[in-house]
Amino acid sequence: MAVSKFLIDSHVFLWLLQEPQKIGKQALGAIASGGTIYLSLVSIWELAIKYSKGQLDFSPGQLIKIAESSNFSLLPIDPGHIALLPKIITKHDDPFDKMLLAQGLAENLPLVTADKTLLQTKYQTIDARL
Repeated sequence: MAVSKFLIDSHVFLWLLQEPQKIGKQALGAIASGGTIYLSLVSIWELAIKYSKGQLDFSPGQLIKIAESSNFSLLPIDPGHIALLPKIITKHDDPFDKMLLAQGLAENLPLVTADKTLLQTKYQTIDARL
């Protein structure tokens, strides 16, 4: 897997923190290769909601500190990402997933995910389980 920069899905970020064994050898190798790993603020937002519902032990502030200390590049939402949203077609209407795909498309970043619905789209993805 010769990818030098990519975007990781929210669950892949959590797997890196808590269950790295869930990530496949190829994906883990790419992540460890020294390329640029982007974590979207959309993922932090999604995880903040889970934290507020008691479904996650890490606060948004902790997640940001972990991402920064792990040398992940935080990817903000910009107007170009929002402009692409109407063009993003998926089998479900999860707004977080759609924004991650729009960001990946706009920034030419494959999305590392294990979400089968996202892996079956026409957008650049990498299966995190491989």
